[in-house]
Parts: sequence; C-alpha cells; structure tokens
Amino acid sequence: QLKLYVEYRVDTIVYGTDADAEETYNFTLPVIPTSVIDALESYFADLHDSLYVVGYLNVIIAAKLEAGTISNAHSAYCDWTSDAIKARLAEVSDIYLDSVFPAPTK
Repeated sequence: QLKLYVEYRVDTIVYGTDADAEETYNFTLPVIPTSVIDALESYFADLHDSLYVVGYLNVIIAAKLEAGTISNAHSAYCDWTSDAIKARLAEVSDIYLDSVFPAPTK
C-alpha cells in the first residue's frame, strides 16, 4: 500500500488530479480508497513529504523518463541517442541519491 501511495502522490504532484491529465500525459492515477489515503497520510505523510525537495523530484521524473522512449526532435542541439540520454539521467540520479543518502561508513 505504501508503494502505491507513493506512486499516487508522485503522479498527483507531477500531473495533478484533473481527469484530462491522465489522457493528456498518458498515465493512470492509482485508485486508492479514501480511507487508506487518510490512514497513510496520518502516519506517513511527513516522512514522505520530507523527501520531496527539488532534487528528489528530479530523480523521480528522470526515472519516469528512463522508462520511456526519448525522441530527439532537435538533433542540431544534441546528437545523443535515447539510450545515451537515459544513461546520463541514471548518472545524475545516482549522484544525487549518493549525496543525499550516502552509504553508511564502517
């Protein structure tokens, strides 16, 4: 339920809750009963929201971009392939996550 709630929160932050947004942006907002959302927000919202700084939102959006296909409509400005762009997004995500959530030292 937590995983689904996080997906729901990210989608509502990024896309909103407008019914047309799902069609416009080609995504499906997870359906969660109101009672479950209320319970999760009571116990989990503060922890969840503490992660949503701009850098972390960028990591989430980068992951969504990596899952899709990126077309390079302006190759005069950038000659990277879809795979090259995805690799760079993964590198930026790793750098951010490593700096915010460093591995524990022994």
